[in-house]
Amino acid sequence: STPLYSSAASDVYKRQDDKPEIIKNRIALYKKETGPVIEYYRKKPGFIEIKAEGGEPKDIANKIIKQLKAKSLSEFRQYINEGVYDPGIFKAFFLAGGPGSGKSTYSEFITKDLDIEHIYAGELLRKEKAKGGEIAKKLSNLGKGGFAPNDIVLKLVFDAVDKAENGFVFDGFPRYMQQVRDLEKKNIKIDKVVFLNVSEQEVIRRLTARGRADDKPVSYTHLTLPTNREV
Repeated sequence: STPLYSSAASDVYKRQDDKPEIIKNRIALYKKETGPVIEYYRKKPGFIEIKAEGGEPKDIANKIIKQLKAKSLSEFRQYINEGVYDPGIFKAFFLAGGPGSGKSTYSEFITKDLDIEHIYAGELLRKEKAKGGEIAKKLSNLGKGGFAPNDIVLKLVFDAVDKAENGFVFDGFPRYMQQVRDLEKKNIKIDKVVFLNVSEQEVIRRLTARGRADDKPVSYTHLTLPTNREV
């Protein structure tokens, strides 16, 4: 069966919420809500699946970037028929994967190479919460494994898209199907979706390695992580 996650253990972003109970909540929520998003995009042109373990992060990142730069057959046909293909046009990408899959790590490689913006909803929310005020009060449960209010997420993400001059990579957004519909209503087109594929054993190793010293693998052994077709 094909696994669901990805990244490179010591090089993934550190998170304060990599704790046993919260990790279990995050994985369960990912299986239930984000799995259908991945399957939705899998059926569309521009879906790319990358095996993202067993190698150096930079090498895996280069493999992802090569795929993002590759012209699809449909793009070639559009160029031949309409003469509209321009390699310098605004590009929009979505890096998808489960908790601990290295989305933020690889997003940084991508944004530097392609000179586009890294739109990381989680970081935008954490910065907003740090400001204090009324919006921050609505984010009091941030970091406990659940979802932030969608209206706040959309405002932050759409504002970031408006400021992205050359393009962007979404890191972990959209997280559920309502957000996919929100993007489509806003006419924000995603050119390519990269799904980071990693084994169950590896994702557990990464989540425990990057969390607290007392985050032991035994805390997660009862979890059944889904294959692509189970999400």
